[in-house]
Amino acid sequence: MRAPSIGFGSALLVALPMAWVACTADSPVDAEPEDGGVEAASEEDAGREEDTGADSGKDAGKDAGKDSGKDTGTDGSVAVVDSGMDSGAAGPVPGTACPTPGTVVTTACGACGKRDIVCEATKTWSPYGFCYGEVAGGCIAGSTRMAACGKCGTTAEVCTSTCAWVSGACTGEPVGACTPGEKKYLTAGCVTPETYREVTCEATCTFGAPAPLPCAGLPPDLEISQTLDETVFVDSALSPLTVQIGRPSSTVGTCPLNVSAVMTSYKYLVIHNSSAQSVVANIWADKVNPGDVDIDTMMAIYTPPFPSTVAERQACFTKYNTLCNTGVCRPGQSFWPGLANLDAPTIAPGGTIVVYVAAVSGTLTTTFRLFVHTKQLI
Repeated sequence: MRAPSIGFGSALLVALPMAWVACTADSPVDAEPEDGGVEAASEEDAGREEDTGADSGKDAGKDAGKDSGKDTGTDGSVAVVDSGMDSGAAGPVPGTACPTPGTVVTTACGACGKRDIVCEATKTWSPYGFCYGEVAGGCIAGSTRMAACGKCGTTAEVCTSTCAWVSGACTGEPVGACTPGEKKYLTAGCVTPETYREVTCEATCTFGAPAPLPCAGLPPDLEISQTLDETVFVDSALSPLTVQIGRPSSTVGTCPLNVSAVMTSYKYLVIHNSSAQSVVANIWADKVNPGDVDIDTMMAIYTPPFPSTVAERQACFTKYNTLCNTGVCRPGQSFWPGLANLDAPTIAPGGTIVVYVAAVSGTLTTTFRLFVHTKQLI
């Protein structure tokens, strides 16, 4: 009986046994076969000798089944499993068998975090450790939610692969939407000049009914001094970055101004002259404290009430600018606005003006101090 021959490919496999290690982004590292056995021959070698191919196929099935349940590398190194899922699917199951004590497997968890599991001395997997390295304030990749936006609108948000929310378009805002708490003033029903009816924006981002009659003057933020050459001031703050309106398209000019699409934080302040004389007043803004940050701002003046439409905002009083470089302002500064000296407004006896102060940049807001200097009594 002729001795069976061995194919060249099979001979190489017998002479040079090797471990097959599989490592993917979605599974742990497979361990080296414990028995160091011969892996399956190729199909080409299997076809050369019928009985050799049959044995090889049988061995390959055994080895494949043996290797498929193993989760660790042969040297005990850390294997990172990046499943991209919360709580890390595809990791070892705590309490099940593991081949090599000390082997650590890391899986994904939480908001782009990681967690570890180790093969104990008993050759069983430990419980998972805590989730570490998560993105602060992050989300679970692939999750979605609806969020409030704008003025009583909603937006769909999707959590990206970096565990950060990304918002879609803001929809559902009511027509003519306003910011809750915002106020405007109507002259309807008011027979006395410079008296108004207050209207407040409600939680639905729409204006409610006006205050009942009788009408009243605007509540002043600051009373002009009736003493010549005296300066008074009031501290205030620009609106938050979430409450902005379009600023003038240029930073200095003569009224009427053009309103741009650049949205910035702003503040309207009411200045009142309670005297029986007209007052020419120098008006300027500056930071509150010496250590505060200077930001570029601009100023315009309006007759009351607060302008709300584009046409009303265009109709400012005399001039607007971003700089006060006269002697009454802080020397050397080039950030804060003012209307002084030749640009100083005149406020009639018992009259009121509205001062608009706004940031030039849409990414900044701040506190500020508004000064009013009695330059002349007429």
